[in-house]
Amino acid sequence: MRVTRANFGTGAYLRATADGMVLWGLSGDDRILENGVLRPAKEKWAAEVPRETGPFAVSDFGAIDRLSWATGACTVRQNSKFCYWGQRYVCSLYEETLLLADATRSLVVRLTVPGLLKEARYTPDPRPHVGVLWIADNHAVTCIDLAQLEVLFDRTSGPIMVDIHEAYPMHRPNRIESADILEVATKAMTIRILDDMRIIAIPRVEGAVAGMRIHLCDELAAGLFHAIELPGHPRQILNEKPVTERSLRAQLVVEPAVDPIAGLVMTAEAPSRQGDLDRLFNALADDPEDAATREILIDLLEDSGEPYATLLHELVAGPFSGPFSGPFSGNDREAKRIEALGALTNYLTKIEYHGGLWASAWLSKNAPLDSTIGDAVAADQRLGFLHTLRIGEGPYAIYAKLVGSSRAVGLRHVDVPNGQVLAALIAGKRTSLTQLSNVKFATRAVIDGLADPTFDRVVQLHTETRAAFVAKQLEFFIRDEAGFFARAPRHLILTERDGFGDHLVQPVHDAWSKLPLAAITVGELTLTRR
Repeated sequence: MRVTRANFGTGAYLRATADGMVLWGLSGDDRILENGVLRPAKEKWAAEVPRETGPFAVSDFGAIDRLSWATGACTVRQNSKFCYWGQRYVCSLYEETLLLADATRSLVVRLTVPGLLKEARYTPDPRPHVGVLWIADNHAVTCIDLAQLEVLFDRTSGPIMVDIHEAYPMHRPNRIESADILEVATKAMTIRILDDMRIIAIPRVEGAVAGMRIHLCDELAAGLFHAIELPGHPRQILNEKPVTERSLRAQLVVEPAVDPIAGLVMTAEAPSRQGDLDRLFNALADDPEDAATREILIDLLEDSGEPYATLLHELVAGPFSGPFSGPFSGNDREAKRIEALGALTNYLTKIEYHGGLWASAWLSKNAPLDSTIGDAVAADQRLGFLHTLRIGEGPYAIYAKLVGSSRAVGLRHVDVPNGQVLAALIAGKRTSLTQLSNVKFATRAVIDGLADPTFDRVVQLHTETRAAFVAKQLEFFIRDEAGFFARAPRHLILTERDGFGDHLVQPVHDAWSKLPLAAITVGELTLTRR
């Protein structure tokens, strides 16, 4: 593979036009870069050619993203930037690696060239134009013919030599610049070039002192001079002339595209005995110690064709006494749990187990946002085993989708951080909930929604407040305008957001006789009706 690298010594900005790739931000007018040589642009500030698009889609998959096309999909780094050409190819740059995909194949190509693309990852994404992939960095523009990238799909993985032609389009061999030395340090000195008042750092040379006027000769690139002349001294070499040809050993990987959702999402039809499954999930949620119900439930899932049922039988076998109990040990047990959870492993964290199966979890902050995956997970029977699902730092929309799912019939404890989640719980008919946490009594929609009969079985609620506002919030509870507290005996747990829980005790004590509550807890204090 042959590559041209045009060295400018400073950042150059690219603008694709019908005339070619324009470089601007350098001294002088816009110029076209071709094969490492600059020529004048035919038109100043010519219109930019729109970027191409391709038949690819990028979706959020939690800690990573998913790049997909008609014949395949693969994982990519989150927030990667992509460029496209020919309605067929896509390219992304990360660290020192180019990732390539072809819309007609289920292959992924990764080309890692150490020492060539080191700084390009911090600059704008690559730009295909006029048959070339242009990659700008802080010092140069690297140009790779697109045809050379396209043939990589037909090669095998292994080392590959990249021959680099180092060009210096702004080389001015006969130019002499006058400059003043501003400061001299141990290894370098700071100078001001008089012609354009640039202040740059150059290597220190013998005889240089601050305040001296010097002459710089043969500018290879911006701020990179070959020689220096000091008063009363012969010309000295400042920088050796760099080589114009060099080779780097790169690593090429051509491999099948691995879809991150392969084997995780199964869109099976709802079993004919869905009603029986729902009744068993509800019974298990109300009596988690009922091992017989758990076994019957797994048998019914097996009869319904769920492929993970065999693993569930293994997980519940043997004595259990806590979140790490079971007939397996160490990595083997954890591997079986992950396999049994399937796609849910990408959504859940802080999982606690009861009777060998997951019973409580928090939504992962890296939960995939991809709607296809989310819809499949929301329809997964395995949600029914969850008694508690907390939002944590997870996304609201995904949380609402899961807690409102018709498969999450075993839920008894959830968070209500906003009206979106509240509406999902009502739409999903979560009438068996007994505990609500993180309730935000901030909007009328939440207040009115809580008064819905959906929440008649809720016994315990938790909300946060601040000491400065607790008196007004207690007055709000006393008024109970929506009748939420009057509908059923409720136990309210109050926590102080800034850690001053003791400041809530007296206001709560003063309001207790008027509060329409069966009990209220503040820190270690709990007041109950006789």
